[in-house]
Amino acid sequence: MADSAEASIQAKRRALMEKALRDRRDRRAASAGSSGHASLLPLRPGGSRLPFFLVHAVGGSAAPYAPLARLLGTEQPVYGLESPGLYGTGRPVDQVGELAVTYAGLVRQVRRHGPYLIGGWSIGGVIAIEMALTLRAAGEQVALLALLDTGLPPALDELPDQAEMLDDFVQDVAAIQGAPPPRPDLATLRRLPAAEQVQTVITALEQAGLVPASVRDEVRHRFAIFTANARAYLRYRPVPFDVPVTLIEAADSPVALEPQWRPLARAGLTHYLTAGAHHTMLAQPNLDDLAKTMRHCLDLAASAR
Repeated sequence: MADSAEASIQAKRRALMEKALRDRRDRRAASAGSSGHASLLPLRPGGSRLPFFLVHAVGGSAAPYAPLARLLGTEQPVYGLESPGLYGTGRPVDQVGELAVTYAGLVRQVRRHGPYLIGGWSIGGVIAIEMALTLRAAGEQVALLALLDTGLPPALDELPDQAEMLDDFVQDVAAIQGAPPPRPDLATLRRLPAAEQVQTVITALEQAGLVPASVRDEVRHRFAIFTANARAYLRYRPVPFDVPVTLIEAADSPVALEPQWRPLARAGLTHYLTAGAHHTMLAQPNLDDLAKTMRHCLDLAASAR
C-alpha cells in the first residue's frame, strides 16, 4: 500500500513537471513575440509604478519569480530576465559581464531611461550588480539593487568538472521540489564518457520522480544552461562598487551573507532577513514574508525618486 501511494505521488510529480515545461515553452513562444526578445519575460507588465526587473538564478528560468510578482501589487510591473538559449534559441553564455550587457539592453527596451529597479535571486544577484554598473556607466540611475540570498562567489583554483556540475544540478533540481536528491557517486561517474554521465544522472532523476521521462532532451538542455550559469558565477570576481545594495537574506541560510558583501558595497548596504532557506524563500509559507519585505523596498525606492 505504501509503495502504491509513493508511486502515485511520483507520478503526480512527473505529470506536474511535464505540464510546467510545456507551459513554459508555450509562454516563451508568446512572450518572445510580444516583448521582442526571448530572454525578457513579462511576469506582470501592467501598472503605473517603475518596473522591477528580476534576473534568473542558475537554472536560467525566471518562472520562480511568478508567484512573487503576483504579490507585489497590481500597479507594480515585473519582468523576468532569462538565460540566452533557455528555450533553444541562442547559445548559453558563461560570462557575467556578457549577460549583464545583454540584460541591461533589454531593460532599456522596456524603459529607456532610469531610475531602474533591478534584483536577482542567488546568482541572479551577481548579474544584477553588473547590470547596475553597466547602467550607471551609461549615465543612468539605479534606484534599487536587490540581492535575494546571493552569496559571494568562492575563490576556486579551478572550475568543477562535469561530474561535480551534475551533482550540483541534481541537488538544485531536488531542492526546488523539496525532495531528497539522488546524488551520483562521483568516482563512478567520472569513469564514464561525458555523454553517458549526463544520461546516467537524468535516469536517476527520472527514477526518483523528479523529472518525467518524456522531457529527457529538455533536461539535457537545462543542464547545459545550468553549467553555463554556474561557470559564469564561479568565474566572477567582484570588486568594490558604488551602487547601494539591498541584501534580502534567507533566515535559515547556513552562512551569513552580510559580512561578505558589506566591504564591497561602498555606497552602503541595507540588510533584511526573510523567512525560509535559499530554496524555500520563494515558496509558501515563506513567500508572503519575502513579498512584504520586497514591497517595502520598492516603496522606499519609489519615494527616493
